[in-house]
Amino acid sequence: MLKAIWLGLGLAFIWGSNFPLSQIGIEQIGSIPYRLATIIISTVILISLSFNELKTYLKKLSLNDCIFITLLAIPNIFLVPLINNISLAYLSITKATILVYIMPCFVSIMVMISEKKSNVISVVATLLCLSGITVLSGLKGFSFGESLMVLNAFIWAIGAFMSKKIKLDHIPMRVVVCIQMIITLLMTLVTSLIWGQIDTSIMNGFSFNTLMKMPVILSVLYVGAIGSALAYYLWFTLIKLKSAEFTSYATLLSPVISIVMAVTLFNEELKVTTMIGGTLILLSSCMIIIKPLFEHQNKTYSGLKRKIS
Repeated sequence: MLKAIWLGLGLAFIWGSNFPLSQIGIEQIGSIPYRLATIIISTVILISLSFNELKTYLKKLSLNDCIFITLLAIPNIFLVPLINNISLAYLSITKATILVYIMPCFVSIMVMISEKKSNVISVVATLLCLSGITVLSGLKGFSFGESLMVLNAFIWAIGAFMSKKIKLDHIPMRVVVCIQMIITLLMTLVTSLIWGQIDTSIMNGFSFNTLMKMPVILSVLYVGAIGSALAYYLWFTLIKLKSAEFTSYATLLSPVISIVMAVTLFNEELKVTTMIGGTLILLSSCMIIIKPLFEHQNKTYSGLKRKIS
């Protein structure tokens, strides 16, 4: 349990700094080129770290293994980061951060439906989260960027839920993540080529000189190496150690870190509705992250009680 908490805190800091540092690069070279640059860095790092294991297990993979690895890669590694980058072109860091953390609310609902049972904490947390969404929307509906981020939260929740259900325990985690990154790189390249034919403006901000600017280089290296490669490994490891619901809420500090960086480094202003809505959503997260801790203590107490009796 302690290991899971420390991994969660590490993941929270990485994700919390991802949005603000991504914004630096996206503003300079655009969403799609930025995603391509970071995914290339991530894939190269992961291949170099697990090359020997990768060669060994690629020969052993069954068709089902390939299908399951791809199914997990599509929501978790391909779609979510790509939509995050696109949304940041339309939203402030603060609003994007709060909206993407609707994801745990979706996971709670999926878990309750799957297990065909509910509990008070999950239900109340879900209601608080939905209230926060309502406040953020101002009862006027969401803009394109906001709707995109809500959709992304739902996709992320599907990925978290699937990661717990699909078992790949016979393959080392870093090999799984490495293969997923390779698949994601190929899908991102194909998407970029097709999108570029439809809308040539996606590459307007990109040039070699812009890419070589120090802030862009640091942004790409950090997000590619730490914010992607390391973060994905921690994410899937946490899901295996604990539940998808716990993993979703274990990153509770991430939005706080993102918002602090947005306000201090990017001079973003916090509106009253943003603060109220964000507080409700984060409060729902607090309730659920306490739930597995409480359940763990109850099991420990029950075990000790049985031994005594």
